Amino acid sequence: MIVVEEHDICVKKWADEFNDLRIVLAGDIHLNNLTYGAEKLDEIVEKINSLKPDLVLFTGDYITKRKNSPDFDIATAAEGLSKIRSTYGIYGAFGNHDNLVGWRKMEKLFGKISGIRMLRNSSHTIAIKGKNLMISAIADANTMDVNISAALKGADNADGVIFLSHTPDIIRDIPSKFSIMLSGHTHGGQIWTPKFMRGFIKRRYIDKYERGLVEEDGKTLFITSGLGTSIVPMRFLVPPEIVLLKIRKCN
Repeated sequence: MIVVEEHDICVKKWADEFNDLRIVLAGDIHLNNLTYGAEKLDEIVEKINSLKPDLVLFTGDYITKRKNSPDFDIATAAEGLSKIRSTYGIYGAFGNHDNLVGWRKMEKLFGKISGIRMLRNSSHTIAIKGKNLMISAIADANTMDVNISAALKGADNADGVIFLSHTPDIIRDIPSKFSIMLSGHTHGGQIWTPKFMRGFIKRRYIDKYERGLVEEDGKTLFITSGLGTSIVPMRFLVPPEIVLLKIRKCN
């Protein structure tokens, strides 16, 4: 069952005009033809729409790259995602699986069919009540060429900046020009076990970058544990989640 996690977060750079935005964050859907297909995607879309979002943001890994079976069809994924309704649009970053599946085709079909603006070392600015909210994203840091400067070009002139990166630990390399960084990739561990037994989450992500809110060197990061699975098609004590964010400026 998909859970909805609601979080109120304060950040340093944020216009009051953005305070009431209902920002929905989703990551790591990992669609595949065996265990997580079109029916599950319909459930995810229905859950997102039930939250009446003003803005929908994805952190990558829409389709799982599998060795022993065909990849889930990109056009079918795009058609499912096209049912999402959002006041100010839908934006997405690429993950490592998206690079392997074919990010160029995904970028084209997601934009054409779903209306999702895929960002790769780039940004898009939305005018909201006379203020500029910038959505920025880098390419996947593990499998693609990253250009942080290009992604954050114009950030100094924005009234708020949401920065998307599939992998969370790269926050150490990102200058403090954003309001909040949103990531996924870790699946929150996917299968919860005591620390000494953990094996599904890369060692460098354990604890600090596993999931939830992270404050580091004056920068704010939120990591979603995502929706799908990788390696093993199961979760334990880490349910699939969609996040509803309420962001405000810190007093």
